[in-house]
Amino acid sequence: MLSLLNLHEPVGEIPAAVFTDISLDKLISAKEIALLSHICTPEDISARQAVFSLLEDKTFYEWLHELYVNLKYLDKSKFLFENASHEVERCALFCGCAESYVRVVECMANSYDAVFMAYLKDISASRASQIRKLKEGILAHKKLWEKISVSRLNFSPNGVYVNNLKNELTTISAKICEICRKLGYGTHEENKFSNIKMSPFLADALTKLYQAEFRQMAELRERLQPLINPDLLRFAGDLEFYFSMNRLRERAAARGIPACYPVISDAPKYVARDLCDVSLLLKDSAKIVPNDLEMTAGEHAFFIRGANGGGKTTFLRAAAINLIMFLNGCPVFAKSAEIYPFKHVFTHFPENEGFDSGGRLENEEKRLREVVNDAGNDYFMLLNETFTGADERKGTELSLNLMNNLTEQGAFALFVTHFHGVSEGKIPSLTTVVSGDDNKRTYKIIKQNSGRSSYAQDILGKYGLDRESLRRRLND
Repeated sequence: MLSLLNLHEPVGEIPAAVFTDISLDKLISAKEIALLSHICTPEDISARQAVFSLLEDKTFYEWLHELYVNLKYLDKSKFLFENASHEVERCALFCGCAESYVRVVECMANSYDAVFMAYLKDISASRASQIRKLKEGILAHKKLWEKISVSRLNFSPNGVYVNNLKNELTTISAKICEICRKLGYGTHEENKFSNIKMSPFLADALTKLYQAEFRQMAELRERLQPLINPDLLRFAGDLEFYFSMNRLRERAAARGIPACYPVISDAPKYVARDLCDVSLLLKDSAKIVPNDLEMTAGEHAFFIRGANGGGKTTFLRAAAINLIMFLNGCPVFAKSAEIYPFKHVFTHFPENEGFDSGGRLENEEKRLREVVNDAGNDYFMLLNETFTGADERKGTELSLNLMNNLTEQGAFALFVTHFHGVSEGKIPSLTTVVSGDDNKRTYKIIKQNSGRSSYAQDILGKYGLDRESLRRRLND
């Protein structure tokens, strides 16, 4: 199957719920989500990265866009030809379809050396003899058409028209109209009768009048039509994916968000510098703060803890979105990165089914058991406030058991939690950074053995015992 997106079969599939959890389905179309759900092989990741990198070059972009436009025109002209209402339209529209096919194949010949682009050049070279035959046939077809053109035929996407015979009229009104035209004035009558759409009856009369020419064009069409292979049309959808993801990169760049093409790691890891949550583009006024992420075989599971509203979920989304972008060879929104090609990505975000605490907790445990039983070092798990239906003691116990199991199996995991007790376990934590006496959120996430200080500030503030609250009381 011809493809500019895959040389190999995908190695995994990302569940639809993942895209909903991280709000990626609000940022891009359902068609793009469907493509992103299939995890690429390392070879295909690298090949796609090469195309996206080239798209940043104006010359390459313009050439690829020209190819895309030619493909869309081929699709339209093919449809018009196949739906022609009579023989005159079939003859006229077939020539247009053949010419658009030639333009597509010849445009492909000017391709670049990147893997998928070189593939286009090879296809073009393999069809060179077909193109020569098509060109010869198109020329012969046009010569036959010229013999019929004395009947003043004109064809458009809406059908075949017969031009009026105003230039051959010798009436006084015709002379007056001619003088008006020379003076730069148009006429109502000219606009009204300039073209008449050809009816099937008129088409039938024309084919009888030029029987030999139409017979020869039909013979040419029968011989040439098999040379037009519509399989190239599938490239249009592939190119739409490249252009769409490139537009997302440009949109992010306009907000100061960097993009890169990560190194594909042979060992399990996810290391990124200045990683950004591109879903914040949905909020024009949102502050987009970059963060670093470093996960390796030595430390591949972290709790994310800290002050409410400090950027924990945003950090989780950034990690998830950019991982998915990487696994599909797309630009990653960071200054630099080195990532392992994981084969499985799962998210677990709070559900909204309206369970009571017991039912919801039981449902979460069941869902997670199904995933954890199969987890390995090619799995990446992202969990957000899991076990919220449990109290502090039970939630801490469940959270530690889950992360310990994932760690033992080698799976990579990030787990946003509000349970303070997880700090007593062996799983390291990332925490939000707050600054100043007013506990100001910086939206920075750092590795820290304990995030107690930010929690303490939140608790003191809740009960009016923080420094600012006490100062106000003293002033009162």
